Amino acid sequence: MSSVSVRKKIEALGTQMSLPTVRKALGVLEGEHASGRRGGGGDVMDMRAYEPGDESRLIDWKTSARQGRPMVVQRERLSTSRVWLLMDVGREMTGICPSGEQAYEVAANALRMFAALSMRRADDISLVFGDESSITRIPFNGGFAQFERTLDTALRRNWNHGRNIDALLEYARRIKDHEALIVLATDEHAMAERHIIQ
Repeated sequence: MSSVSVRKKIEALGTQMSLPTVRKALGVLEGEHASGRRGGGGDVMDMRAYEPGDESRLIDWKTSARQGRPMVVQRERLSTSRVWLLMDVGREMTGICPSGEQAYEVAANALRMFAALSMRRADDISLVFGDESSITRIPFNGGFAQFERTLDTALRRNWNHGRNIDALLEYARRIKDHEALIVLATDEHAMAERHIIQ
């Protein structure tokens, strides 16, 4: 599968967010805690009659009793509000996957997916690259197209240095926002048993 077709699928994901399974996945992905944004804390945005396919947990029982029929309360989406996308850019990521793509291309597509979901929720995104020579936070502001340009530009690099997964994990540990979503994109060989926290 070409990187262009993968990108089209990721972009199309933004139009499918109303599907119940995607909504459920987003709930798991984002965790349900108060947003730091104005109007956060799950403020009521809309009430409407229950429709088949709605999640039963969204039924407001007090309102339903007053109305004499099941009513669904739609609240402001509770969000993480900051997403950190960390990517291993050691030369090991130039290896070829069974799909024929280089590992860094697969990792970049995973980050594109998380960025698309996060932008849909208006989360702030930080993009961080790391290898044995340095850890670099890449400035990013804008929409999905700008994210792709930023990521693509950053991936046009010399892949001369090995990985330093310990440094990336330490960077993640030092992120002070304990409610942020942190994504580490690497290959299956990067993590050792000592990296797994029990």
